[in-house]
Amino acid sequence: MKRNAVFALTVLLAVVLLAVSWGGASASTRYTIFGQVLDESGLGLAGVTLFIEGDTEAVVTTDENGVWTAEVRGTVTVTPEKVDFAFSPRQYTFTPETQPGVLMRAITGKIVGRVVIRGEVPDRPITVWVLRSPSSDEESQVVQTDEAGLFVIPLEGYSDLEALIVSVDSNENYTDEEIEELGLTSWSHIYGVPAEPRFLPDLDLYAYGFGLLKPEDEEVVTSLPYEVQISPYDRDVEPFYEMYFWGAENSWLGSSSELFYEESFTFDGSLDTGAVLSEDAEWYVSVNFEQDELLFSLDAFGNLVYFGSAPEED
Repeated sequence: MKRNAVFALTVLLAVVLLAVSWGGASASTRYTIFGQVLDESGLGLAGVTLFIEGDTEAVVTTDENGVWTAEVRGTVTVTPEKVDFAFSPRQYTFTPETQPGVLMRAITGKIVGRVVIRGEVPDRPITVWVLRSPSSDEESQVVQTDEAGLFVIPLEGYSDLEALIVSVDSNENYTDEEIEELGLTSWSHIYGVPAEPRFLPDLDLYAYGFGLLKPEDEEVVTSLPYEVQISPYDRDVEPFYEMYFWGAENSWLGSSSELFYEESFTFDGSLDTGAVLSEDAEWYVSVNFEQDELLFSLDAFGNLVYFGSAPEED
């Protein structure tokens, strides 16, 4: 059954491509689009509803082999839906000039994501933490990426949650020398991951030039406000930044009470905890952006900054 379905899909693709090459297609010309939806074992998934929207509006359903077809005009976007399933790609757009066939994959009962470095699969398995909240390390789950950079989060045990946090600590996976050579962020997080079947956007550990320039490591800050300087996150997103601070004995002090959007930020010492920074601390900067309705937060390695005066040498 599976081989017959794939063969039929291949023949249909060849016929449609030949028709397009002979006569072409315009926005007013009807043309055939089609596809197949496969489950995790590679078999066709029946009963998937595909909503077609755009210049043509229609609804079609996959057959017992996971195959569907439709006649459309102009540009259309196809969105698959089936209860308790997630799909990749989540949507696909057809035009008269694009290839008219698409293969979609479906999962259920799990979240699937991929860790990359500058878009490429790392040369080793990466440890991925699944957190219930930012402060719940003791209840976290650990998963590993495979040779394709993919990780799988089974949803058993998370039915009581609305969302999860997916996190990678570069220090757990690379040496300091490797981190510097590869240009990685220190921590990388995806917040607000729904506890439901889903394909996540790639979690890219590369810093894309992002980092904390001032204050420099072991700099003395004698007064506030202070003009923080960063090298921005050089990627096609709409980022915003914030500072956060850790004190002696790894004590959390708080984040800056304001976000900033440029390469510099005047920090007046005010923290989101209501306190004012007044002690030696590790200063960190994070870049944040939204993608697919999720919040990505990537942290640059911090600098130890002395407040008031430098420590006395032994």
